[in-house]
Formats: sequence, structure tokens, C-alpha cells
Amino acid sequence: MIAINSGIGFLVGSQVNAAIIHAWGDRSGRVVLLVPAIWMLNLVDLLFTLHASREGLLVELNPIAANLSDSGMVLLKLAALLLFTATTLAFCRCRCTLWGCYLLLTVYGLLAILWFTGFGFFFSPFHSRYVPAAW
Repeated sequence: MIAINSGIGFLVGSQVNAAIIHAWGDRSGRVVLLVPAIWMLNLVDLLFTLHASREGLLVELNPIAANLSDSGMVLLKLAALLLFTATTLAFCRCRCTLWGCYLLLTVYGLLAILWFTGFGFFFSPFHSRYVPAAW
């Protein structure tokens, strides 16, 4: 056990590993550990969706989201994530919730791979829709 005394007083080393392994051993613990990963991949999807729609490379097929502005899209996505989190944590002991989290993680992971391979150039420093005036 290695304790780092940095004012916050968090522990590193075997205790953190043991806590993660203990949480992963329990079904509800696995669900709780998968929810932040799903959140992160969902927010990556939102970031790429907003950027691609601003560039004109995306036609939104969701009839609700098609009529929303960027801020409305963000609010809709966050509301859906909060509803997902509330229902997932309410039923975290059910086996179907765990399988649903695995399915969502897989789908959003594949979607993130698709976004990064197809549209990852958006975030490179060389991509710009507009040529600078100095050129």
C-alpha cells in the first residue's frame, strides 16, 4: 500500500486495483463501471455530430434532432444520457442491464471508430474550411 499525501489524500497502488477488481466482480459494480465509458463514447459521438453538421457533411435523419439548433441537440443528448443513467442505475442488479451496457458500449465504440476513421481529419491542425488571409 502506497499512500500519497498531497492534501487530497488519495491512495494509489494495490488498494485502487483491489477496489476495481472487487467492483468488477459484482454485476452492479460492472454496470457502474461501464456507465462512464458509455457517457464518454456518447459525448464523442455528439462532438463529431455537431462538427460534421456545421461543416455540411451530415444530414440529420432523426426528425426530432433535425429541427433543433446545436444547443438544443446538446440538451436533447444530455437529457437522454441522464434518463439512461437513472434507469441503468435503478436496475443495475439485473442481468439484462449488464448485457444492455455491453451492447451500448460496443455500438458506441464502433461508432467512435467510424467517426475517427471517416472524419478524424476534422481535428487535425491542417484541416480548415477557410484559407487564411496570409496565404
